[in-house]
Amino acid sequence: MKHSMRHGLLLAAAACAAAFSCTVTNQKKKTGNGPVESPGPVKKFQESELDTAENINDYAAFCKQELGLPEATLDPWYCLEGSEIPVTIDGKQPTAENYEEMKKTRSGCDIGSWLGDQPCANYAFVQERALSDDVRAIFLCRMRTFTNHLSMTERKSLYTKTPTEENFRSLYQFDSIGLLWTNKKTGHTCYYDYVGESYGGFVLSPDDKSAPLWANLPEPKPPKTFEEQKDLRKFWEKSAVETWKTPKEVAETDNCVRCHDSGPYKSSPWIEQAFDVPNNDPKVPHIVVGQVFDTWRKRFPMVAISTAPIEKNGVKESQVCSSCHRIGSQATCDEFIGFSIGKSSPAELSDLGKSFFYRTWMPPSPQEWHGKLERELSTLWAHSYEHHVARLQCCCNNPKAKGCTTQQFDTFPIPKIEAGKGPGICP
Repeated sequence: MKHSMRHGLLLAAAACAAAFSCTVTNQKKKTGNGPVESPGPVKKFQESELDTAENINDYAAFCKQELGLPEATLDPWYCLEGSEIPVTIDGKQPTAENYEEMKKTRSGCDIGSWLGDQPCANYAFVQERALSDDVRAIFLCRMRTFTNHLSMTERKSLYTKTPTEENFRSLYQFDSIGLLWTNKKTGHTCYYDYVGESYGGFVLSPDDKSAPLWANLPEPKPPKTFEEQKDLRKFWEKSAVETWKTPKEVAETDNCVRCHDSGPYKSSPWIEQAFDVPNNDPKVPHIVVGQVFDTWRKRFPMVAISTAPIEKNGVKESQVCSSCHRIGSQATCDEFIGFSIGKSSPAELSDLGKSFFYRTWMPPSPQEWHGKLERELSTLWAHSYEHHVARLQCCCNNPKAKGCTTQQFDTFPIPKIEAGKGPGICP
C-alpha cells in the first residue's frame, strides 16, 4: 500500500482522536458502563503514613492501593518491546544525508511530535500493559533530540557486529521516559516521568525496591568488559528511586495534566502511527492520585469545553468538535486545536506534511473528499467546520460566555454540564 493511501486510512481511523484523546476506537471499543465505585482491596494505610511526595516507592504503593492493584511488585519494562514510532520524510525513512539536513534546520519530517526539543527527532517506542482487568499502563520511551537516522533493527545489528559503548548507547539510551497507570472505571491515574539519560533495556517499575542485575538485562547485553566500567554501570544499574523523578518533582516541573487535559490518554497523529491510543470515556473522571498533585488541581483544573448548538442557514447543528470526545481547557484549547486544523504546527514539516490530509485531520474529513485538489479541500473544510471551530475557540477564551458549556471532570460523580451565563457571548 502506498504511504499516502496508508496515511489517508490512518487519518480516517484516527481523525476522531488525535488532539482530543478520542480515537476511532471510541466507535468500536466499550469501556464499561461508566464510573462505578470499585471496592478494590481493603485499605491498609492512609496517605499520611507514607512519603508520597519524596519517595517513589511509597507513592507507587499508594497508587496501587488507590487503583485497586495487588501488592505484588510489577514487572520491569523494556523500551524496545514497544512499537517504534516512525519519523518519515516525504513518506520515506530518513537517510544519512537528509537526516543531517533535518538536524541542522530542525524541520522536514511528515509528522512531528507535540513534545520535545526537536519534534522531528526519531527513535521512540510506545507500549501498553494490562496491570489488572480495570487498570492499564502506557509506557513511552523517546528521544527528544536528534541522534542518528537508524531504526532499532539497524542499531541492534550495528551493536551486535561492533559492540562498542557508543553503539550500545545508540541502541539503548533515551532522554525521556514516561509511564501512566489508570483505572478505566474510576479514573484514578498516576503519572511517572524522567527527562534525562535513561537506559531503556531494563526500566524498573516505580514500586520495585530492587536493583538491576547484569544477568537480568536483555540481549544484547553490555559486553562483560563493560560490566566493571564505572560510568556504564551508572547508566544501566539504576533502582526505581534513581530512575524516576519524585512525585514532588513531577508536580513542580512536568505539568503532565496541562497536555492530558481531556483525560489520561493523549493522542496525536505522531503516536497514532504506531499505537491505537485508548479512548477517554466521557463518563469517567480524571483523578490524579496523591496530595502532592494538589498544585496541578489548582493550576490546571480538569474542565471540558463545548458549545451550545450552532445555527447555520437556519439549521441548528450540534458542536462537531466535541461530538466524540472532551475538549480540555488547557493545552488542547491553547495549542492542540490549532495543530489539528492545520493553522499551526509543532514543527516545520516536509512537503508531504504540509498537504491537507496531513496537516488538517480534525474534524474528520468525509471519504468523498479524497482525491480532490488542495484548494478545493480547504474550501470544503471551511464551509463544513469553520463555524464550529470559531465558536469553540471563542468558548476556550471565555468559557463562561453565553453560547458555551463547561463540565468539571476531576471528581466522582462528574458534575452536570453548565451553560454559560456571561459576561460575554460566543455567537
